[in-house]
Amino acid sequence: MTSSWPARPDTWPKGLYNNVVKLLSLYFHLVDSKEASAGPRLADEVFSKDGKWFASAGYFEGHDGIAASRIKAWDTVNSQSHELRKVFLNDAHGLDLLLVGVANVDRKNTGPITVEFFVRAVISNELWGPRVKYWQPVALKPVPSDQPLLADVEL
Repeated sequence: MTSSWPARPDTWPKGLYNNVVKLLSLYFHLVDSKEASAGPRLADEVFSKDGKWFASAGYFEGHDGIAASRIKAWDTVNSQSHELRKVFLNDAHGLDLLLVGVANVDRKNTGPITVEFFVRAVISNELWGPRVKYWQPVALKPVPSDQPLLADVEL
């Protein structure tokens, strides 16, 4: 499945660099992909060499750990897609981010669920472009169908 990038103009903050937006888009594309190359591409193209990644399948660190991270990722999941709803800047340089979104996951044993998530992502500027240095999500309980998604609540 592919990730969904909403057309709403308020998803991305104005101060976020375009190459960071591209990096995050690539991250979600790869984690939602069943391609055999997804793990190595995450290690080569998304994370820094000393990157730290807390994922639903465990904790992965460094190039080799992240490259091997997707080997068993689909053992319990039929499909998944992430929808990024809002990005907040946590520093003046746009490299410490808080992401808010929704993951639609079809688990092999229990069927489809929708889970809201928050992610703290710290980006480093490398010679070859921005890379994720630290990624830690917090997933909330599955969203009941009669409640609005937190990211969609209008103030």
